[in-house]
Amino acid sequence: PGESNDPNPILIGYDDSGTYWVSHRDMVKTLFKCEKFPGKCMYETTDKPNYNRHVHSCTDKPIINYRQVNNF
Repeated sequence: PGESNDPNPILIGYDDSGTYWVSHRDMVKTLFKCEKFPGKCMYETTDKPNYNRHVHSCTDKPIINYRQVNNF
């Protein structure tokens, strides 16, 4: 709360007791959330390439990975 020394602070909000802000844009991270299947997929990340990879392969069907084991 208070006044920012930064020339371009990010305003978060204000009330009777003061103004609330983030002083530097590097302190803010974008959170990417999968919305391909709302209520089913809860994937979220701050990494855009991982998000893009996830959305490409996101499915609401179960994926079963298996390895065949030979007992000789």
